[in-house]
Amino acid sequence: MVLATLRLLRRWFRQLAFATVCLLTLAALFLTEENYRGRRAWESYQREAAARGTPVEFIHDLAPPPVPDDQNFWATPLLNPLRSDGSIGSVKQTEAYGTTLTNRLAGGLQAQRYPFYPSPGDWEFSKHINWDEIAKYTGPTGIEHLLQQDETEMAEISAAARRPFGRVGTRYDLDFRPSPNFKVLRIVSWLFSLRAQAALNAGQPALALDDILTMVRMARLLSDEPIAVSQMISVLGLKGAIQPAWEGLSARHWNEAQLTTLQDTFQQVDVLAQLAFCLRCGRAEWDGLPSYFEAHAADVPWSEVPAGKWGLGWFDQNVVTGDRLYLDYVLPVLDLKNRRVYPEKLADLGKEIDRVVQQWWPHCFLIKEGFPYYNKMVEEMAHTQDGVEMVVLACALERYALAHGDYPEKLDALVPQFLAQLPHDVVTGGPLGYARTPDGRYKLTAQWHTPDANTKNDSAAGLSTDQPAWVWKY
Repeated sequence: MVLATLRLLRRWFRQLAFATVCLLTLAALFLTEENYRGRRAWESYQREAAARGTPVEFIHDLAPPPVPDDQNFWATPLLNPLRSDGSIGSVKQTEAYGTTLTNRLAGGLQAQRYPFYPSPGDWEFSKHINWDEIAKYTGPTGIEHLLQQDETEMAEISAAARRPFGRVGTRYDLDFRPSPNFKVLRIVSWLFSLRAQAALNAGQPALALDDILTMVRMARLLSDEPIAVSQMISVLGLKGAIQPAWEGLSARHWNEAQLTTLQDTFQQVDVLAQLAFCLRCGRAEWDGLPSYFEAHAADVPWSEVPAGKWGLGWFDQNVVTGDRLYLDYVLPVLDLKNRRVYPEKLADLGKEIDRVVQQWWPHCFLIKEGFPYYNKMVEEMAHTQDGVEMVVLACALERYALAHGDYPEKLDALVPQFLAQLPHDVVTGGPLGYARTPDGRYKLTAQWHTPDANTKNDSAAGLSTDQPAWVWKY
């Protein structure tokens, strides 16, 4: 009886082992076939995209040319340790230095409330800087402290910002690059914004103007960095530069020469061109994911990646699906030639993504996990472009008032003496709104929704509907 049971168990184990080997073999064959199909689909799609005139681009295709260190903003000694070769390991190595530098630069303003920093105000909501709030971080000598804050480091950064180029990467031959440590630049821009407003408050507009110009230069130096997030950091820096410009305009601190400098400086800023490059970079980063995972398998935390390293063919299929989304929904959001942004197309993108991710097939898992929703980013950059245009208009209006004693009834009066041509609303395509106000000043307005936009769809897609118009007023 015992021997018969043992023979039966032995037979069951042999059958189980055989079945396991068969299953593993089938699984290996299935994955091999899926990887082959995925790679073939991706290569076929690249040929198809090239034939349509929309060839697939990778990060190395968008890479800027190398520049000498003495012409590179990031090569200044204070910032040079933040440069990265683009690998995951290299980016992680910059984080410790970035944290140390951030703490050193902002340490005098943190008090016991790190990592929360005092707000420099918000021109988007006509909110002036609150010096009582600043004093909670800096003590009663807050303004004097800001004017002396990290003078050596800030002077080095200001001087480096005059260099013609910014290359935070040390190599650009990868198909995908993790985001470098841009936190330092955000903190530096925040410090310059606070310091510029402290200078205005102390009656030193020339010093404030220098810091505003430095912020605009730093934003420009990120504009050709082929990483989508770099364009957003650049825009945040521009918004920080607009705040002290707005404060100075509100209090009429600027003289004719300073107004002309501000106007000329902001006229050279093109956020829509950055948005166009940002969308191209986003597509290039997406399309480079499979080859990056394949080339850097040792650095990738595969346990956190759906399908793991055995489903690289599925990665290829996901990239094909995602690239179609870019061509059909993301890139058409912007018409750079006519300088228009179409927010309603973002609602279409949101609905299409929702439709795609409802499919259970593994060709769509990466869309669900990681395809970027561009709603907030596009809105932010369109808003900042309108903000830049409003700075230019406001400077021209103040120059007109200095010459004529009052503001014009219509913006047309600014052309051509104070402005070569009037800017337009990037969403509607029409002129920016202008109206004189009872307090003797004026307000400028720009729209986020086109007149026939469906705000219900916008809300479902994550677009802003609670403030359809942006208002520049004091």
